[in-house]
Amino acid sequence: MFRVADIVHLRIFGHPMSEEMRKFIGNLSWSFFGGLTASILMLGVNVGVGRYFGPEEYGKYNFVLILSQILLIFIYLGTDISSVRFLVSENESLGKKTIFSSSFYFVLTTNFLIWIVYYFFHLQVGYYFHINDQYLFLAIILGSVISIRGIVDGYLRAYALFRFQACLRIIEAVAVIGFLLLILKVANVKEYQYYVYVLVGGAVLFSLITLFQLRRNFGAFKWSSLKLMLSYGNVILIGTILGTMFNALDKIIVAKYLGVAQLGIYSAYFMTSTNLIAQMTQVFNNVFFPAISQVTDTAYVGKIHSLIKLFFIPVGIILSLVLYGILLVFGKAYRPDVSLAIGFGFLSLLQIIFTINASIITSLSRELLKKYYFWLYGVSFCHIAIYGIFIYFKLISIPTLLFLFFVNFSMMIFIQKKLINTFIKAKSR
Repeated sequence: MFRVADIVHLRIFGHPMSEEMRKFIGNLSWSFFGGLTASILMLGVNVGVGRYFGPEEYGKYNFVLILSQILLIFIYLGTDISSVRFLVSENESLGKKTIFSSSFYFVLTTNFLIWIVYYFFHLQVGYYFHINDQYLFLAIILGSVISIRGIVDGYLRAYALFRFQACLRIIEAVAVIGFLLLILKVANVKEYQYYVYVLVGGAVLFSLITLFQLRRNFGAFKWSSLKLMLSYGNVILIGTILGTMFNALDKIIVAKYLGVAQLGIYSAYFMTSTNLIAQMTQVFNNVFFPAISQVTDTAYVGKIHSLIKLFFIPVGIILSLVLYGILLVFGKAYRPDVSLAIGFGFLSLLQIIFTINASIITSLSRELLKKYYFWLYGVSFCHIAIYGIFIYFKLISIPTLLFLFFVNFSMMIFIQKKLINTFIKAKSR
């Protein structure tokens, strides 16, 4: 693999790989092995569940998933990203332990507070937001478990335990398949909540094994460490809130104005394209973000942008074909469409570029990150405002929402590239 990587690197960039690049590719290979294998297994599960349950029950599951992702904002408050950054940059063992423990205990505390709020106010929340109490209860269960899984998965990234992480992700995916087959065989049901319970079981297994592996890294809680992470996380937090609401709002609109069954169809396209690609991008970012957070040389930026130009069209076509093939497996109830497959395929490619550029900006400078979020807020606000126009003129449909996302990501990538290039030029002076 390294021989092939050496040849490709030499052909594209004109010089052999450095030791840092070789180490990066070694870690990336493990990350891709675990992430790709687990994602393929989970894709099979999602397609099977969608086909077995049908669009309506699959739409209900996705609605619960959206609510759980919104809850993660209030559970993490940006510490999921800031903890990784400070664990990577901290050199002393004692400092790492306080960052590890402070962030973990904080997430446990916010989970506890979320459950208290639910106990006292769930009826009022359900009535005010017109949310079925079952949706809300399942979302809090899923959000609580996913929050623990997410924070400990970040610790594995920070400690560069990529081989362990890869194997554990595969174990989790296999466990989810086993739990699901067991429930379907015993209960013989077609209700979405059982799939939520299965995902909770897999996340609990992942979290327990990881915490056992990292048990020696626990130390004392330190307010100064938490304050440091929260101060950095505050910059990320508003962007996370906006990003999560931005990613959830379209699905909420589809559920409200087109129905839960249409949400199931929309989610099938979205999950297969952008959500699946988001997982693949996360596999790359799993190694990429910790690596670039430690270096001062920004030569890697030019290399990445060169690769994007070179592979944009062929990768977009491949993603579109794969997406259409998967939609055929979902079944006729999900109405596979070639034009939508092409649109979502290239949208997923834009999402890859967007995520990589966002990681570069986050690692380069806190001030640059603030500038970036200013533009992100502006573009996202316009996007949300257009939702209002679409609703008013009754233009809500899957193609119109897809087009709006396409314009949004294209604009943001242009702005990201401009900000990165301006920062690098100013830094080199």
